[in-house]
Amino acid sequence: MLPLGLVLLGVGVVVLALGIVTTSDNGADPATMLGLELGATTIFLLGTFAGLAVLLGLWLTKVGTRQGLQRRRDARQLARLKKEQGEAEVADRPEREAPPAPPGPPEAPREQGPPRGETPS
Repeated sequence: MLPLGLVLLGVGVVVLALGIVTTSDNGADPATMLGLELGATTIFLLGTFAGLAVLLGLWLTKVGTRQGLQRRRDARQLARLKKEQGEAEVADRPEREAPPAPPGPPEAPREQGPPRGETPS
């Protein structure tokens, strides 16, 4: 919404500025705007639509900014809650010991040879 509002605001301002600066009327009908001959009704409608575009652009910009701020607030709050919940779970978790070894066949006793580095005599 924010980009659309800015575009409408820009278009409306440009059309209004062009209408004010480039329209010439020497008392004769029709008036000219940017070299185009326009009647009074056409110039009036251009101004009306440009004004509406400016107002709609301002409104969309306001709404889009408000939504963006709310999204960022919600994301910050969610991150804070997740962090607090994670810290609470770590604090509530009892210390765990290593799980017992799975039952298996008994191991046969090993024969021990001479220590490493020594040769049997």
